[in-house]
Amino acid sequence: MPRVHQKRARAHRAASDHTEPTQRNALRGMGYDEQAAMLAPAPVQAKGGGGLGGFFSRLFGGGQRGSDGGEHAAQQPPAPTLTLSRNLSEGDRGPDVIQLQQELYSRGLYTGDFDGIFGKGTKLAVKRAQKAGGVAIDGIVGPNTLRVITEQPRAIPRAIVVDESSLEDRKKPKSGRRPKRSGGGIELKHAGFTVPTGKLYSAGVSDTALRVALAAYDVAWRGKQTRNTTFTLVDFTKSDDERRLFVMDLQSGEVIRAEFVSHGYGSDGAGYKNNPDQFSNVSGSGKSSLGLMRAGKMRKSAAKYRTKTDAREFDGLERGHNDKVRSRSIIMHAAISSKTGASYVNKNGVGGTSAGCWALDKDVNTAVIKAIPPGSLLFNYYPDKRYMETSNYLAEYRAKARQGA
Repeated sequence: MPRVHQKRARAHRAASDHTEPTQRNALRGMGYDEQAAMLAPAPVQAKGGGGLGGFFSRLFGGGQRGSDGGEHAAQQPPAPTLTLSRNLSEGDRGPDVIQLQQELYSRGLYTGDFDGIFGKGTKLAVKRAQKAGGVAIDGIVGPNTLRVITEQPRAIPRAIVVDESSLEDRKKPKSGRRPKRSGGGIELKHAGFTVPTGKLYSAGVSDTALRVALAAYDVAWRGKQTRNTTFTLVDFTKSDDERRLFVMDLQSGEVIRAEFVSHGYGSDGAGYKNNPDQFSNVSGSGKSSLGLMRAGKMRKSAAKYRTKTDAREFDGLERGHNDKVRSRSIIMHAAISSKTGASYVNKNGVGGTSAGCWALDKDVNTAVIKAIPPGSLLFNYYPDKRYMETSNYLAEYRAKARQGA
């Protein structure tokens, strides 16, 4: 049964970002650009870290511990590319917010619209950068957070094409507007068709999560592990108060369902509990598992408090990552308290967690489970270093990344 987190504390607004006491005195009287220049690191040529292993090591930061506690060698940060004329916080609007969103997106931290509005999604991405950089996690972009963001290496090798229309022409952006993408879809070489992406992006599906998930799907197709074009993506880079479970038809590019869903209580983020960042295949961990899984039979839940409610079984396809989901009794089921439902989320700002299962609002549970046919595949996504570097289903994806594709 899902448990509920305490409501997140409101982020305080500060006149300036957090700086060291000795820096504060030196910064007085300076303009914002001068402050940023003083705080920014000098450009250095990074050494080593070649290949995809180096890419993920840099992505998750030097000296940071991964989900398995491994140490990664520190990398020298690049020169900053982002300059701002003011501190930015939730509610701000303008071209400088678009610039911030572009920088966060290019570093794999943001998956939303480039709309020039500093909303919840932008704030969450800023908090991710602050957590990675070891500064106060308040969602406000000042000189220190600016430095932290620009220290993060770029995680998206493809060019970003942005809608160049002025902010004044779109003070009320169209709902679901997404950044433009190159091409008409994502080609699946082994499956032999191209997935139309327009409607998927409009529904809130992240381009990065989708490309990783479909790379795994295509390898599974090659191995004859599925012939079903219904596919489910659970994007754990999104907060639990966002719709992050997407059931889609890959041939038509239609989103069948887009729902709130829980993550395991053991997966709670250290600095931001609504966003998971720890994953496991171990029984008793209470953590969600990553990677590719195949839907099994639909049955009635055996749990006393969910008796006679529908549930869907799953089998993990990736040894060491999710092959214990069946023995752990990780299933998709109803959250009887409806603490993952829209009305609860809108009122409280948070969802609930499970012991690693996908818990859905009881009012949509049966419909979602029926939309996921047996034999179809589900992918739990999070850019966990260990998973991304060792999953057999992502071997082709890693090879393309090395080639700069």
